[in-house]
Amino acid sequence: MKESLPNEDTVKMMERIVDDFPSELEDYFGRMLDIIVPRYHEASSRILLGVMESNALIPLTLVAHILPEEEDGPVSVDHLHSLRKLRARLKAYCGDLMTVVEDLGYRTNFTDCHERIDFLHRTVNDYLHSPPVKCKLQSRVPQCFKPSESIVQTASRYFKFANQSINIALPHPVVEIIISEAAKLEDVEYEYDVSIVDEVREYVVKSNTGPSNREFVKLALQRGFYSYIREKFKDMSVFRCGLDATWALRYVLFEVDFHGQQQAMVAYKIKPRMVRALLDRGANPNAMAVDGTTSDISALQFLSKPQASIWVNYVSRMVPDKTISALLKPSIDSQVFEADMCGIFVEHGADYSATLTGRQNVRGALQMYFGDMPREAERLELLARRWRRRGMISWAVEPSASGQELLRPDGGRPHSHSPKPGRLSPNMDRGGRRRDKMRDKFKSWLL
Repeated sequence: MKESLPNEDTVKMMERIVDDFPSELEDYFGRMLDIIVPRYHEASSRILLGVMESNALIPLTLVAHILPEEEDGPVSVDHLHSLRKLRARLKAYCGDLMTVVEDLGYRTNFTDCHERIDFLHRTVNDYLHSPPVKCKLQSRVPQCFKPSESIVQTASRYFKFANQSINIALPHPVVEIIISEAAKLEDVEYEYDVSIVDEVREYVVKSNTGPSNREFVKLALQRGFYSYIREKFKDMSVFRCGLDATWALRYVLFEVDFHGQQQAMVAYKIKPRMVRALLDRGANPNAMAVDGTTSDISALQFLSKPQASIWVNYVSRMVPDKTISALLKPSIDSQVFEADMCGIFVEHGADYSATLTGRQNVRGALQMYFGDMPREAERLELLARRWRRRGMISWAVEPSASGQELLRPDGGRPHSHSPKPGRLSPNMDRGGRRRDKMRDKFKSWLL
């Protein structure tokens, strides 16, 4: 750059010089990587691949727990987390490829995490991301190694040795790393140990300044912890405070952040999977939108039909009135998204014939909304019929409940329309084979 500026080189020429800069250092960085002692190869590769994967700088203290076997044996916390010893260990593991930077913002509240590890220079990151070098690093770790999973496990081992005086709250750097990396594992639908996330919840809730279970579950919903919701909502007694899948469904669908531009708390791209996970865990789409457990969901006070069901309020917000719909038609992307959402609801027993306004029901509103997408409208019709006719779980009004209170029949147990044991279904012949196979194939093709 010093040579280019006096020579009046063009901007494109200088950009080319900057882009070519890492290639000139390949041999230099290669020698740094090769002089690492072989017995440190696995540890160094775990650190380098982890830092390459993480969006945030990893605290130096996690270097003490980078290898699973290092947690064995009685070692004092002060010795294990000695910054001087950890700096020496990082030097042995990674040579001069990594350096330690100080984050003054964490120095007061999180004294053991104010020092972070980072690449010596941006060009080191570029060099390590090159396919041959990345392949070389991956060859030094077990074949099943995954960077995000390794970071989550390393951070969880840190909590087992953490001093009780450390304030484990949501802003804690290690907590943030676990949450962000676990969310990455969820995005790729990778099976990981969700008990690690629950251990973090226990640490955070027990902390003096930590949030409640309710606040942590909100965070899990916002980050899209589908596996965690599917696993932990089997037994919701661990959450206490009246939390259930129906409450979480209201939060996912309606809650917004009123600061700024009223952004949805749960991103739209993860809503379909999250809604499906909650409905699979027993969330009732036909429950009242507002009840005694929803006082902390502030956006519910702005619903147009608070006494109606969650499903009716969702459809009424999705389908504008005739005046607005004539002026502003929904985009194709919006219609595709809503078709996916409505299909999930109807598939799980949302009342397809529920009253929306005095002259319109949900079925008519959706047919009008998906007028340009006849296949989606037909798909919703078939899902609703399948729910009614093929013995799927159904929601109904409990006889002892008020007309506005929609609950599961038989004290919360699903009601099935399937025939009694030993009795042939009308769709079966005497040999137990289904009738009208062409009709079923046609419906399967439409779905």
